[in-house]
Amino acid sequence: MYPSPARCAKWIEEHPNTPLLLCEYTHAMGNSNGNLAAYWDLIYADNNFQGAFVWDWMDQGLLQPVPAAYQAEGRPSTFMAYGGWWENARGVYNDNNFCMNGLLAAGQTPHPGLAAIKHWYRYAHVEAVDLSALRFKLTNWYDFSYLDEHLGGRWTLQENGLVIKSGALADLHIGPRESREFSVDLAGVQMKKEAEYFLSFTFSLKENTPYGLRHMEMATEQFRLPASQFPTAPAAQTGGFAVGSVNRGLKVEGKDFLVVFDRFFGRIRGYYHQGDTLLMSGPQPSFWRAMTDNDIGGFQLWRQLGWDFWRAAEAWRPSRVEHEEKDGLFHLTTEGPLPGSDATLRIEYVVDGQGMIKVKTTFTPGESELPPFMPRFGTVLVAAPGLENLSWYGPGPNPTYVDRADEPVGIYNSTVRQQFVNYSRPQENGNKVDTRWFTLTDDRGRGLKVWGDPLVSFGVSHHRQADLFEAAYSFELPQRPEIYMQVDHKQMGLGGFDSWSPQAIPTQEYRVATEPMSFTYYLSPIKP
Repeated sequence: MYPSPARCAKWIEEHPNTPLLLCEYTHAMGNSNGNLAAYWDLIYADNNFQGAFVWDWMDQGLLQPVPAAYQAEGRPSTFMAYGGWWENARGVYNDNNFCMNGLLAAGQTPHPGLAAIKHWYRYAHVEAVDLSALRFKLTNWYDFSYLDEHLGGRWTLQENGLVIKSGALADLHIGPRESREFSVDLAGVQMKKEAEYFLSFTFSLKENTPYGLRHMEMATEQFRLPASQFPTAPAAQTGGFAVGSVNRGLKVEGKDFLVVFDRFFGRIRGYYHQGDTLLMSGPQPSFWRAMTDNDIGGFQLWRQLGWDFWRAAEAWRPSRVEHEEKDGLFHLTTEGPLPGSDATLRIEYVVDGQGMIKVKTTFTPGESELPPFMPRFGTVLVAAPGLENLSWYGPGPNPTYVDRADEPVGIYNSTVRQQFVNYSRPQENGNKVDTRWFTLTDDRGRGLKVWGDPLVSFGVSHHRQADLFEAAYSFELPQRPEIYMQVDHKQMGLGGFDSWSPQAIPTQEYRVATEPMSFTYYLSPIKP
């Protein structure tokens, strides 16, 4: 039970004539199911590894009324209780939320891990044979059926996230475990030099089945075409602003915008556009996350590796704050050591004449010994209440992490509240990797756009990470109107080979190593 992929590979090598079938794997407790590729690359290879069973299908919670002290209009009246709800007050030993380890919540709503499982369990696989020539190979992984008995297929071409051409995939009469090559004809499409292109293949049910309705998507593959260019923020506009002092701060004011910096903390204290508040504060460095169930399971390892150090590092305050006007732009630089260390953090701001703000964050280790990796390297900003509408260009629509990033890239629309994933115990949730840009707007279409340079990882929530960490149930979470906006370079993966040992946390390649690094993003106002 729960062997690592490396152990599976060793077993395959040592026992090539004995079938291997895992009775339990990828423990689906909370925000989990990372690095499925490590198992399924082995399973799909030509060997004796037959498959594996997820533990388990659904959380085992008991429906209970929300305590009267937490009841409020517009909030849920019931919740799913787990171990300790009755036992703790009586001193009875229990396993806390260890029974909450399903791909579905106890109320049968899917967790994001189910989408990752669906991706790896697909029966139609597309591989690039020659991507520049648009030549591909399609494999039917059904054991007894021709592919076209169940599925129809289409291709779509996206330009900067928008579909510009599509067509049907012909001749899917491919036998069980057989493959065929095919090409996609994009004749007539004029590729732009400064655009990003994705070619996607989707396979959907041809008829209603006991497990899905006709046209339900069953498999997706996506390929970024050669010579694609990431979108970029607009060029900086010089001049057109004035710099002054205000209440222990510095203000940069232009025709339609105002940015106020705190002189002592070296961060934005207010960002306004045409009288509307966009940002209330930030960016503040962020090295930590509300522990997932897998983080807790590997906590003894985390204590050795400095989890508490990285949380304390978020109290960073700069020892140097300097500003100047240079080349028609406003520059503000903040720098200082992390608490309890000689490692340094530097945040540089550049404001242009249209109110666009460039933010560059740099981490530099010092001579003192530091933990070998950190939960995340990024920043957190507080956006104004009312900027509830969310759009982004990146993988989606489900949350993604570096070791669970199987979602197709596109432009997606949602709300901040809809990003919250209600796991049995509140924890880090809703992240999105490899994002080109995202926007937060109000119902008038006014708001804020964040551009990666070229990519960022982000998440938006009405809850602070500390809120999530301190709550045992979601009904305990404060209802905050403002929006906490994580804009990160990297966050470590989810892990989940199990949830109770060092292999609960992500493997080496999905950690954020403690080494010199920096990242840049841009903030700009949106007006309809």
